[in-house]
Amino acid sequence: MQETIASEQAKLKKGESKSRLSIFIDLLPGIVFSCINDGKWSMKYLSKGVFALTGYRAEELTNKGEMEYNDIIYAKDLSNVLEKIETAIAAQEPYEVEYRIRTKSGEKKWFWETGRGIFSPSGELIDVEGFITDITKSKEAEQALRESEERYRLLAENATDLISRHRRDGVFTYVSPACKTLLGYEPSELIGRSPYELFHPQDLEVIQQYNSTLEDLTTKQTITYRIQHKNGKYIWLETSIKRINDRFTKAGSVDRQKGQVCEIVAVSRDISDRKQAEDLLASQKQVLETIASDASLEDTLNILVKSIEANSDGLLGSILVVDAQGKHLQILAAPSLPQSYIQALSQIEISPHAGSCGTAAYYQKPVIVTDIASDPLWENYRSLALSHGLRACWSTPISSSQGKIFGTFAIYYRQPRTPTPSDWQLLEDTTNLTRIAIERKQAETALKEAEAKYRSIFENITQGIFQTLPDGRYLSANPALANIYGYDSPAELIQILTNIGGQLYVDPHRRTYFAKLMEKYGRVSAFESEVYRKDGSTIWISENARAVKNKNGEIIYYEGTVEDITARRLAEEKLIHEATHDSLTGLHNRDWFMKRLKYAIELAHLNRNYLYALLFIDLDRFKVVNDSLGHPVGDELLKSFAAWLQTSLPITKKVARLGGDEFAILLEGIEDFSQAIQIAQLIEERLKQPFQLHNYEVFTGASIGISFSSFNYQQPEDLLRDADVAMYQAKLRQLPYEVFNPAMQIGVMARMQLENDLRRALEREEFFLDYQPIIELATRQIIGFEALVRWNHPIRGLIFPSEFIPVTEEMGLIDSLGWWVLQEACQQLGEWQQSGEADNLVMSVNLSGVQFKQINFCETLAQICRHTKIKPHCLKLEITESCFLETVANSDSAVKQLKAKGIKLCIDDFGTGYSSLSRLHEFPIDTLKIDRSFLSRLGTADSGTEIVRTIVMLAHNLGMDVVAEGVETKLQLEKLQELGCESAQGYFFSKPVDSKVAGELIRIMQKTPAKIFDLAER
Repeated sequence: MQETIASEQAKLKKGESKSRLSIFIDLLPGIVFSCINDGKWSMKYLSKGVFALTGYRAEELTNKGEMEYNDIIYAKDLSNVLEKIETAIAAQEPYEVEYRIRTKSGEKKWFWETGRGIFSPSGELIDVEGFITDITKSKEAEQALRESEERYRLLAENATDLISRHRRDGVFTYVSPACKTLLGYEPSELIGRSPYELFHPQDLEVIQQYNSTLEDLTTKQTITYRIQHKNGKYIWLETSIKRINDRFTKAGSVDRQKGQVCEIVAVSRDISDRKQAEDLLASQKQVLETIASDASLEDTLNILVKSIEANSDGLLGSILVVDAQGKHLQILAAPSLPQSYIQALSQIEISPHAGSCGTAAYYQKPVIVTDIASDPLWENYRSLALSHGLRACWSTPISSSQGKIFGTFAIYYRQPRTPTPSDWQLLEDTTNLTRIAIERKQAETALKEAEAKYRSIFENITQGIFQTLPDGRYLSANPALANIYGYDSPAELIQILTNIGGQLYVDPHRRTYFAKLMEKYGRVSAFESEVYRKDGSTIWISENARAVKNKNGEIIYYEGTVEDITARRLAEEKLIHEATHDSLTGLHNRDWFMKRLKYAIELAHLNRNYLYALLFIDLDRFKVVNDSLGHPVGDELLKSFAAWLQTSLPITKKVARLGGDEFAILLEGIEDFSQAIQIAQLIEERLKQPFQLHNYEVFTGASIGISFSSFNYQQPEDLLRDADVAMYQAKLRQLPYEVFNPAMQIGVMARMQLENDLRRALEREEFFLDYQPIIELATRQIIGFEALVRWNHPIRGLIFPSEFIPVTEEMGLIDSLGWWVLQEACQQLGEWQQSGEADNLVMSVNLSGVQFKQINFCETLAQICRHTKIKPHCLKLEITESCFLETVANSDSAVKQLKAKGIKLCIDDFGTGYSSLSRLHEFPIDTLKIDRSFLSRLGTADSGTEIVRTIVMLAHNLGMDVVAEGVETKLQLEKLQELGCESAQGYFFSKPVDSKVAGELIRIMQKTPAKIFDLAER
């Protein structure tokens, strides 16, 4: 009975123990499991923790349910789990495995599972038991850490600055790839080494002192020092240092802020150029102060040489000056060269093979000898230099501002050496300082100019890097960005710029637009903006940036780069101005004006009450001004007129130069069309007054065409066309202005028809020549003819030159027509001469300025003379006074060639243009032809007679003869004879006749000269 009671008590205690164990298992933050070896290791037991981790109850995932635990494991991970279990069971060892599962709600989780087999004493597997826990958060933390490490690794490996990590004793534990660029070493060559091996000996004390204070530093610190490059040279580094503490203080307590230094992180930048510039600047300042003092030239130059020697390892400098005779160089400053060497070179000859210095002074250009031992220039001084340990010598001449040679500056080295770009800069700077010193002793003014020119050296940094928060504050900025924005440091920039939109951008809405682009695209490229610098000035920048987001897609901050593009923007603005403005007058050009016309037309379509008017202005007689007074005066006329249009008209307007002497004015939003008429009248009144240009009083006029918006234009070309038509009508009618009406188009069509007919006239041989006799008044003999072109139009009949010649000039056909006339006239003269009828008759042919300007004019004319077999002295070329100065006066060589061939020159219509009488005697002109306008006033009470008398006297005094054209009365003939005029032509003698009648006149004159007038009158 007692045994039964004890047995029952033992069972009761065992049940209570199992109950307590079950409760403990269910309270564990995970899953206690047991699985069987059925090939799939199916779960036969899962603790209640399975529900908290997976959302499934235990009975749903054991082999008693419809699902199994393996079903919620990711298929890609399941094979690895089963393999781990199999391997561990086979080795009778515990296992660990990580895998992903999908919870009942669909959430992905990471599980960590550990287990081991339960074996019988005989080694037979009973089952597998173990524990499963959720490691999702740690997995996500690991992933974030890897991404962070990868981001910072990319920044470190792509940074131009050297990033390194060190043990407490300084030994490298990590070096970024930039060390190859900065120090010449691969990262692997430095890891494990101490930088103390590379520090400059003179900087070791400073570095050690700094290192001893690392425990006390609480913020990032910056030091500068020299370190040895792999090539042996020392460079200057500026290093920012940050200590990394462990958790334990020296007293053993846990405090990461006060913990001991376990690692050092350093960011280093090569500042050699900056240090050299600073040192050179300081040296130059010292030298300039010395130059400005009362110190002697020798003392000043010695200080100069010592200063550059102090800033350059192994450099020995010397300055030599030319002696009083200018044939030798003498050493004036060489503080570090051996005295025995200086004494041996007391007189260096200035010659082609006198070492570096004598040769540089001789050729007045730098001479670089990289190895004295082998260079032929040092043949006479080689042993001396080598005995003093000198192997390289670079010398530059020192010349005054006017090019006078003062001496030379030389740099020696004790090993062969080729100058680097910085060496060349040092040579140039030192040579210039030496020149300044020498010239200062000669003149105080020269010193001041030199000081202003060489006062400072600037360092330009073009790209900044930033991180900014969406609320407009800076997270970080590099020194380059601070420099771009005018701040002394990134810290100052971050402290002051707390509202980027309101403080930095000139346009306060620019930051908002930046943020919208970031929100939409996640990045911006070439985002150009105008920004304020610290001093309030503005610059243009270009930003390239991206948005950095968290895992939820929310923007955390922006990061990117900034480039100063102010110079480019100014250049673009200049190009835009040049593209839209006329370079001569500064007015808008045709392209811009046409766009403005289109805008006005569109406004009128939108608003029926909107009125506008266009004035098309063409200056009268502008070509005469250009041809007679020259293009500079013509240009000044255009500029003066443009300035007046721009500043003096009492109404809002858009003014443009369309080209040549054509201008346009657009009046926008006017109240009445009469305002356009008033503007035209103001222009007319202004042009009644002369322009004062280059000591000339120049008068001009204008023809103005006006078109209004009332014609409902659709295209700007149509509007401009109609204004042009109205202008043309004003010019034809000799009115100051005309308002367009559709009837004017008829006249335009007639003009177009005339132009089309002219283009075909030469091809169809519709032109012919008449010849007007030129009479010698003393003998009444025909001494020549003037060839005059006529047009036999197939429909209109005979058309005289006054109608078609101006049109041919405008169309550019005058050149072709002129050569045809010259060819035909010479052909006729050749026929008369070959028949023996006109051995000495002179053929006068009118010549256009376009022909005379041609480069091959003389050659073409010579070919015509040879082809037609005329005697060159019987050909006289007539050129109008208006283009005399521009063509003949500026083509001196062509004139000489013509005169050498015996061809005569005549100024036609003399007295009607702007000839410069002061230069008339300079040119070999044979004849002056008096314009018919003066002959009509001969014998009247006005000054006509005196003008003719003056022209005749002027011509005779200059050795020229005179021809009067347009003689129509006996009174005119008698007056001309009285005034001493030699020759004349006109209807009084004969109208222009064809070649057949002209030949008959020649034959009659040879037989009975007195009968010539009877025939001419008939």
